[in-house]
Amino acid sequence: MIDWYKHPAAVDISDFDPKKLQFLIKSPPNQQAVEKQMEAVYGKPIWPKNSKSNSLTVECTLTPETIYCRKIARHWETKVKENLSKFLDLLHVCKHTTLQEAFPLVLSELKSLTISNPDDVTVVLDKSNYEIYVTGHKQAVTDVSKLVSDIILRINAEHRFIQGPDVSGVSDIAMSQHYVDCQTCGGYSDFYCNACHKRLCGKCRDEHLKHPDNAKHDVCRYEDRKFVFSSVPCKVHPKHQMVLCCNKCQQAICALCTTKEHEGHGFLDLEEVYTKKYKTRTEDIRKIRDEFLLNSRLRLKESRNATLELKGNLELMRNSMKEQASQIKELVDAILTENLHDLHSYEASAVEKLEYQEKVLDTYVTHVQDTCKLEEYKNSMFFGNPVEFLSGISDTLDVKFEPIPDVQKLSPGNFSEGKLNKEEIRKQFGVLTKPSNET
Repeated sequence: MIDWYKHPAAVDISDFDPKKLQFLIKSPPNQQAVEKQMEAVYGKPIWPKNSKSNSLTVECTLTPETIYCRKIARHWETKVKENLSKFLDLLHVCKHTTLQEAFPLVLSELKSLTISNPDDVTVVLDKSNYEIYVTGHKQAVTDVSKLVSDIILRINAEHRFIQGPDVSGVSDIAMSQHYVDCQTCGGYSDFYCNACHKRLCGKCRDEHLKHPDNAKHDVCRYEDRKFVFSSVPCKVHPKHQMVLCCNKCQQAICALCTTKEHEGHGFLDLEEVYTKKYKTRTEDIRKIRDEFLLNSRLRLKESRNATLELKGNLELMRNSMKEQASQIKELVDAILTENLHDLHSYEASAVEKLEYQEKVLDTYVTHVQDTCKLEEYKNSMFFGNPVEFLSGISDTLDVKFEPIPDVQKLSPGNFSEGKLNKEEIRKQFGVLTKPSNET
């Protein structure tokens, strides 16, 4: 038994999109894939019972008998998070937003939606925000998001709901293309009858056209179908429905209008014109979303990164300048310290010499005063008795003195101020070169 082994505690991981966790909770095959990936780093995920959980707990399966268990334990949590992150990065989340009034209709359509690979994708509804989340592996998310986008667009068109393009999903979703179930057999449908407005699979299409009454029906691929729109009364002739489009005026009109206001203008089937313009507009929206909006967002991100990079580089330059200035200041302080030290040393030696000179002279003066007794001679001059004065003055002052010491003056030296030159200091400091793209 290895008594110094410390078993890592379970780790709760929550720094990921909760929609991806919801997908994993509903997909046993993907759970197994995660478990296998966690097993490689001695981890065991504990799947939440609540599908709306925002965190995943991973327990450590290391044992004291595991080779290098102590070393593995030190980095176990980091390795677990890295491996889980690698798997989650393979998953994609696409959000679709609908209008409140369109949401129930979209849900009704989604109930009949057939997903060919349910283990690779899941559809989650957020009823409070009228949002639909498609989550899973990239290709499956792309395929199902095409279906969801087309349902939303078609319902908006049929009921005249006004909504901007849904740009929250993956960029390669084609809004004009999707496939749903056959309305005859419930199978996978590729075709559409424009006369009956029915979705058909390949087999039901053949059966449909074999019927004498349907022989001339216009059956096309589902993505090329004519769109159905609600009947709208003519504004000029309210008792008649608008079913045609005036080729000259490009207006929706009724049959009666062809004999009156728009007579001789030329007419087109309103469904065909509506479908053509709808698809053109859809393609315009897709182009704006997938090209202009996407590229502009990338440019914006690039610009933001450029700003951050510039600020970072300028901060490095600013710190470099401060460091250089600090070094120059340190050099000046060092030179000042050296000079002050030299000056102090000289001062101490010179003052000591001069003070000694003072002491020698002071001693000399005292010696002269004591030897000559000048005060006594001076007093005898004021006795007022010439005889005594002449008798006293006849005495000879026979005193010999050493030469008076010379006074030595010491030079304080000289401080020659250097000529400070800003440009020379600038060369020592460094030169800031402004970029050529400065405006």
